[in-house]
Amino acid sequence: MPCFPTGCEGTGASASRLPVGGQRSIGQGGSVLMLNRISHIGIVVNDMQAALRIWRDKLGFKQFSEACFDVEGIRSVFLSLSGNPGEMSIELMEPVDKSDMDNPVARRLAKVGEGFYHLAVVTDDVATSGRALERRSLPIIERPPVGAAAQGRWLIHPKAANGIMVEGIEEWDILERGRR
Repeated sequence: MPCFPTGCEGTGASASRLPVGGQRSIGQGGSVLMLNRISHIGIVVNDMQAALRIWRDKLGFKQFSEACFDVEGIRSVFLSLSGNPGEMSIELMEPVDKSDMDNPVARRLAKVGEGFYHLAVVTDDVATSGRALERRSLPIIERPPVGAAAQGRWLIHPKAANGIMVEGIEEWDILERGRR
């Protein structure tokens, strides 16, 4: 029995191969969606200092930016393996006011606890890619920029993406995003 509908090695069924690396141009019904790379994963934490002791001090990730995003009501610390902002990174997210149940991050922390929150992907154009996803029947939630120099962004609700919230962003200067 094949592992996937396209088959598995050793089963005699042919398996399709997915391209590896580079930019993804996915066309369907005349629409083109450009997803360039995974930017970061967001992790909700209850205590930023305790989280840094794990991710930075024990696991060896290097911190390269820290910011407060007023529009989200969170404090974020960005880390990567090399300490360079250009590679896939981790965003540790702590709600500024954990009792504010209007804040989705604080609400998530209270309901579920610490853990994976979102996957951010870089797209060439937030507005165009959001419309292309809507044409593919994915519900898009438009979100305001997180800072003066930032672009708008979209979210795909976890119910529409196998339990994962996906955030679409354009390239940005992570060292300046949300800094105050």
